[in-house]
Amino acid sequence: MGAIDFTFSNGSQNMPTSLHYKSESNQYARAIRSVGDILNQYDSDKKYPFFGFGGIPEFMDATEVSDCFPLNGDATNPEIHTIDEVIRIYD
Repeated sequence: MGAIDFTFSNGSQNMPTSLHYKSESNQYARAIRSVGDILNQYDSDKKYPFFGFGGIPEFMDATEVSDCFPLNGDATNPEIHTIDEVIRIYD
């Protein structure tokens, strides 16, 4: 299981100084890739439940900050196939 911190203190995705700056090489994408490459070695089905917290999941029609939301928008099945897909959804 993984989680991504979307709290305001990390900065806007549009700011180059943000940890979430829209780039494949931002700190969060690099961390997800690093941990994911290790998890891939030990997980036979390559499915990972991933969540976000501290952000507004507008893709789920939310208008307020959520303490926990499925990154894929599916609360009944938060698993995402492959780390590449986790990064794609995160971006």
